[in-house]
Amino acid sequence: MTFKHADALGDKNVSPGLRYFVFPNLIIFQIFFPIIAPFIDLVSTLSLLYLTIDFSLSGNEQHLLSAIHILIYYCVFIAIDGIITVIAFKLEEKEDRKLTRMFPIQRFVYRLLMYYINLKALKTALSGYRVGR
Repeated sequence: MTFKHADALGDKNVSPGLRYFVFPNLIIFQIFFPIIAPFIDLVSTLSLLYLTIDFSLSGNEQHLLSAIHILIYYCVFIAIDGIITVIAFKLEEKEDRKLTRMFPIQRFVYRLLMYYINLKALKTALSGYRVGR
């Protein structure tokens, strides 16, 4: 959708709020972050794997501490994400709170599916193929 309305960025008839807030927000949080997220996860996983293997082979305790720090940061991130999920469900009174049990599935399965979809959409957008109208 952002690509369809790219000409609105230079249009003086479009509200400044839309030009200076909504479009940059869309570009950053709905295009840029979802595209780089799989690479960040991959680098984090490979770093953790490398540090663990290197510790087991060389006994370098600094690598073990680094691996533990990565795990701690990841667990804190997941905890914050879970807390935000619970808060969101508490704010929305009509939602079924049993859906919070779906959090682990959404976090680990659905996220991988979204990585695939985002990368496929990026490939389609960069190829110039028009979808829809």
